[in-house]
Amino acid sequence: MARVMLSELESLVGASGMSFIQPLLDDAPATDVEWTRGPQHVAALHRVAGAPLIVIGDLRVDGPVLLEEHAWLVVTGDVSARDVWATAAIYVHGSVRVDGLLYLNSLNDYSVSVAGSVDVALLVEEGMRTTICGSFSGAVLSSQNIVRTGADRKVWPRVDAERFEEAIAPRAFEPDEHGNGGLREGLFELLRRGDRPLPTRRTVR
Repeated sequence: MARVMLSELESLVGASGMSFIQPLLDDAPATDVEWTRGPQHVAALHRVAGAPLIVIGDLRVDGPVLLEEHAWLVVTGDVSARDVWATAAIYVHGSVRVDGLLYLNSLNDYSVSVAGSVDVALLVEEGMRTTICGSFSGAVLSSQNIVRTGADRKVWPRVDAERFEEAIAPRAFEPDEHGNGGLREGLFELLRRGDRPLPTRRTVR
């Protein structure tokens, strides 16, 4: 991975962006932070607990993005992906487009911040503080935190958990061979196998 000076990063995302990014960097030694220059175009992205990844530029992922705990992602440009499952912090200085599902659940340990707009079929929040500074297009199901946007001042209150199963493939809730279940684990396994929780891009009300 290419090395990038913090001063260069701040020039790209500004002081407000650095206020979000700096705590992520403080939690990991500089030698453990991975940097790469965009635009990056990959088939899939799966990050396990470990070093934060900082992409200087745009990130395009044809398949799923899986970010396990502590696998923070910082992108100074735009992000596009098929589906996203995240239990780690995310900062995007540009805009985000997700063709299918954007699932966020860090047990409220981390947060997601998007400086630009978000376009998604369905955003599911089960425990992730989420800030969208730009506009939002899509549907939202939020069980723990109120999701707000800046530009269009939309607000989505928390909803009953039963609505999750109405909107997402029921097989995501089925227990595995060890008896483990739940939406968080179920969706991870679906996406890891290459399946899609939402068969087609659609609006869920």
